Amino acid sequence: MLAFNYSTIENTNYMKNNIFTFFKKHWPTFLALFCCGIITIISILLINIPTGFINKKLAIKLGIISTLILFLAFKFLESITNRYWFSLAFISSSYLIFLIANIIKIQLRDEPILPFDLLMTKELPNLLKMINPSYLIIAIILISLIILLTIWLTRHKPVQKMNSLNRILWITISVILFGSTSFWNHTNTIFPKINSAIGNDPSFWNQVWGAKNNGILLQFLNNIDVQIMPQPHNYSKTTIEKIIKKYQKLSIEINKNRKNDISKQTVIFNLSEAFSDPRRVPGIQLSSSPIPNVDKIKQNTTSGVMMSSGYGGGTANMEYMSLTGFATCNFSPTMSSPYTQLVPHESFIPTFNQDFHYSVGIHPYTGEFYNRIPNYHKFKFNKFYYLGNKKAPIKHLHKIGKNSYQSDKTAYSNLLDQLVRYTKPQFINLITMQNHYPYNKLYKKHNIKIKSKNGSNDKAISTFETVK
Repeated sequence: MLAFNYSTIENTNYMKNNIFTFFKKHWPTFLALFCCGIITIISILLINIPTGFINKKLAIKLGIISTLILFLAFKFLESITNRYWFSLAFISSSYLIFLIANIIKIQLRDEPILPFDLLMTKELPNLLKMINPSYLIIAIILISLIILLTIWLTRHKPVQKMNSLNRILWITISVILFGSTSFWNHTNTIFPKINSAIGNDPSFWNQVWGAKNNGILLQFLNNIDVQIMPQPHNYSKTTIEKIIKKYQKLSIEINKNRKNDISKQTVIFNLSEAFSDPRRVPGIQLSSSPIPNVDKIKQNTTSGVMMSSGYGGGTANMEYMSLTGFATCNFSPTMSSPYTQLVPHESFIPTFNQDFHYSVGIHPYTGEFYNRIPNYHKFKFNKFYYLGNKKAPIKHLHKIGKNSYQSDKTAYSNLLDQLVRYTKPQFINLITMQNHYPYNKLYKKHNIKIKSKNGSNDKAISTFETVK
């Protein structure tokens, strides 16, 4: 005969009932965790799949952490509003927008969204012009569906509101966690050890690498704590004064027999966006020169080449280095953009244009990007010509082909205007815009044949305008 242990069966049923009751009672929490997990997985796949995973095990581990951080952001908003469906929809929509923005920026600039990019939201209309309309359509459709679903769920599946104690608890936990991001990169705190223990490597030297390994959310938080520069050994006011005296003495000796005074000359800095000779790229062969006029000029004048820290973007950093003489490599890795992260907080910035009695900036694009308008004022430029400036407008507007940016012809025509307008010695900082990202069938087909090796992208290379 078979003997049954009815007490064991009853205990098992009791446990099953308890588990079922627990899940039934707390289903909103599990649903929110599930949604946060799903969109985190989607973001990891979309960021990694195009080029392959860097580390699958680490991606899973940090994906779980990103899910919990996103869930905590949801609980914080729910605690503030006490509206479950609204909070879940808002966090989900915001993260989807954040994900799409990251995908676009990585494609265009080889860099994920960083905290200082939020300052660019005031230039949203100009940013949207750089984006493929299909991305905007996808975003609008997804967000619209989420809004409609939220309205329906709010009416037909109401969720019990949080009590005051739980709201205070979740707000406190959220404030502590998100507030701690202001100290994540402080070497004298416990946070670098925690990051190391969980495998969170910010990889500031390669932000895309960091975004692939850590996820876009965690990498964004990694960049909140900006350390300007590690303090050198024996740094003090006395040490700096000794250095100043040393080079003042040396400059007097160097300039003793010099007759030229640079402030009595006209000097032009021309940062030509993405201008380069593709023939210098290893593995590239062109049937003829894309810059014949420049080649001719170089044969008859002093000329050479320079190394740029960015191509087709990063102009603001190149501009900062050329105007101030401070190389960005001397800053902390967390300093991605001095124009937005450093200059606004400085009371005085010594720049090259201040050696002249009169100086102007010319940029045939909006002046809002990278804080140029207030920065130029702080640099003591007398005028800044940019699109939309009624007092110092950009004239001779001209575009080439399908390019949405003003051509080099526009930039140089305004430069010539300035030379005619002000005939005394001056400094002119000219930043062109024609060759800025993205590159996609902008011009008519040229007659230069291209041969590339090592897997180079012929389509990207062939998207250029020959300089006549």
